[in-house]
Amino acid sequence: MGIHDRMPVIIQPHSYSQWLDTDAERTDALAGMLLPYDVSVMEAYQVARGVNNPQNDSPKLIEPVH
Repeated sequence: MGIHDRMPVIIQPHSYSQWLDTDAERTDALAGMLLPYDVSVMEAYQVARGVNNPQNDSPKLIEPVH
């Protein structure tokens, strides 16, 4: 099974306050944070199909499937 190419933006921790600043006027600085995340620090796990239903709320849903 492949991984789709859509991905939410992942903001680096050192940029959180700037990203969340509602008074920010320099959109170019914010746009500069919209970079692909470093693949070498990411991990992918297959998870249970139940994660697709918001009524399911269990730690077992995020355990890797073997």
